[in-house]
Order: sequence, then structure tokens, then C-alpha cells
Amino acid sequence: MANPEEDKAVRMGQLIVQKLAGQLTASEEAELEQWLQESDENRLLYDELATGAHKEGYLAQLKKIDDQSVFEEIRHRHHTHPKRLAINWYKGIAAAALLLTSVAVLLYFSERKQATAPITGLIKPGGNRATLTLADGRTIHLDSASVGLLANQTGLKITKAADGQLIYEVAEEIKPTAGVLFNTITTPMGGQYQVILPDKSKVWLNAASSIRYPVPFNQAERTIQLDGEAYFEINQAEKNPFNVMAAGQLVRVLGTNFQISAYRGENIVTTLVQGSVQVVAGKASPILLEPGQQSLWSDGSPIRISKADTALALAWKSGKFVFDRQTVPEVMRQLARWYNLDIAYKGKLDDLILSGSVDRDADFSEVLHVIEFTQPVKFNINGRRVTVSE
Repeated sequence: MANPEEDKAVRMGQLIVQKLAGQLTASEEAELEQWLQESDENRLLYDELATGAHKEGYLAQLKKIDDQSVFEEIRHRHHTHPKRLAINWYKGIAAAALLLTSVAVLLYFSERKQATAPITGLIKPGGNRATLTLADGRTIHLDSASVGLLANQTGLKITKAADGQLIYEVAEEIKPTAGVLFNTITTPMGGQYQVILPDKSKVWLNAASSIRYPVPFNQAERTIQLDGEAYFEINQAEKNPFNVMAAGQLVRVLGTNFQISAYRGENIVTTLVQGSVQVVAGKASPILLEPGQQSLWSDGSPIRISKADTALALAWKSGKFVFDRQTVPEVMRQLARWYNLDIAYKGKLDDLILSGSVDRDADFSEVLHVIEFTQPVKFNINGRRVTVSE
């Protein structure tokens, strides 16, 4: 069923790009002008689209538009895959998002229509991929392992569930060991995974990350070593505090939901969703976070506290990339980990700021079209090496 608001957004997008090319009739000019006078927001959106660095890119794309079917395809694609290609601007203005979406999808399909080859048809998004390394050194590739029992360790059953989760369960009396044994789960670039620990705590691992934890997991203090990014839902046990070590930072919890991003070479960001955690890092004084707060720390610096946008911080866990005033290199680092890419840069790109969202299951080519629409950047792809330039 047609949606009048969506139809109007598509129509206005069509008029705007035809206006840029000088192709409007007198009646179409009047139609566009009437829409511009309806609100200040409409005028601001038009000014953003019709001026600046974007304009030349639009005009180049307009040369490839040759029939009305492109506009019909916008409607079809918007209804069948509304979240994959849309520039869902992180500004909370539905009408603005619809208009920008219509223009973005128009230009996307006009380019696809005449291109002799796509930017890339080979780079697919990541998925549930991880390797489990047992205490005896054996490795299990979890993405290809069969559903069911994978191993027995010191009274623990390790199984892969039908939905792909790795689950630890106490099967019998915990057997004593000569020393502390450890398991490690590692996700590659282009991987993610979820594990349920023996104490029923849950961990979601993002791409290019790992956690190392003792088995059995019943010590006086439950301690995990994190490299990369993970979200934790910790089962409360007052007699067994839960600790996460990450690149020189310690997070102490009793029972809580929180996330730590600790990729090498980047600031460590701890985001508290629920409960309470204490952050201890370097020589800085320990900090107690409250729900909705975020700490940022790098070696040699004090811990900084700010209000957290938890939806933004946890977007990856919900299957999205969400960018809010981030530089091109910051965005590309996230994409590189998920699509398993090697990124190189030419020119000054730190001043180019991106805001928007894209589904993580989108092909890389779709993501590039969104970025190219929002900023004057170009991409050259050679295998899995992507060069970004002005």
C-alpha cells in the first residue's frame, strides 16, 4: 500500500535532483517552491542538498538517469529493503530522513543502472564466526562446528546451540586441577559471537576481539581478559565479583550490563547500561560509573566521564552501524573490522564528518554508496585493500 509521506519524499527528491540539473518545467518549479515554503526545515534540507561539495557529485550522477523506472525502483526498494540502503540520519527528523533517503537511493540506483561494474560485488558482511581454544590447546572453529556437544572439561559441558551460541554448563562435580586452566574465544575480522559462561553470564563479542577466562569459572573472583570489544550481561553473585581486564584497565562489577571497547591503538571506552561498575586504570583514581555514563581512558591520561548514548554504543549488537559526528577514519576502522579490510588513506580526511546508520548485513558496496553520498570521498578497491581519498 502506498504511503503518501513516502511518495512525497520520493517526489521531492526527484524534483531536487532535476532542479540541480536545470531540468524542471515551470509547473515543477512551482511545486518545489511550494514545498520549500511549507517549513524552515524543508528550506534547510534543500540548501544542504543543493549547495557545497555534494552538488557536483549529484550532477555527475544525473547524467546517468534516463527514465522514470529509476524512481519507481526507489519506491520498490524502499518498501522491500527500507533499512539496508536508507541513510537513516541520526537526527530524529522523520521527514528529513525520508527526503534524504529518496535522494540517496535515487543516486544509488542511477549509478548502479549504468555502471559497467559495481564498486565491489565480492565483499560481504561479517557473521557468526569464532574459534574456541581449549585448555589443552585444541581449537574448534565454531562457525563450522556441528550443533551439540563440543567438549567436556573439568566437569563442564561445552555445547553449540542451534542458534549458534556457545554454552558452558556444569555437568557434574567440578574436578580439581593442578593449576588454573583457561579457554579463549577469538572472533576474526568479519566475525562476532555470543557465549554463555558457566555462571550464566552472557558475553557478546564484536569483530576482531577475544576473551580469555578460567575453567572452571567458580573462583572467588571471576576474571576475564578482553581484547577488542564485548558487551556483558553479568549474573549477580555478591561473593564472586566479576572483573574484566582490558589493555591495562580493570572493570569491577557485581551484577550489571555494560560494554567495553578496548581495541589496540584506540581509547578504552566503558559504557554502563544497568547496575554499577568501578573503573580502575593506570595511575588514575578509580571511578564509579552510573547507568547511562561512559568512561574514556588511554594510558597516561585521567579517566574521563561523560553521558553515554547507549543506543549508539550498542548499535553493533543490534545489527547496525550508527555513526554520530565521526570522522571518515573512525568510520572506516569499524567497517574494516566487520568486512575484513585493509584501509589506506590519501589526502586530509579527518575533517570530514559522518552521521547516519546502515545495517551490518549490507554488502560493502551499499555502505560505500551511503558514504559517498554524505561526503566527497572516493574509494578504490583492490581485493580487500580499500584506498580512501578526497
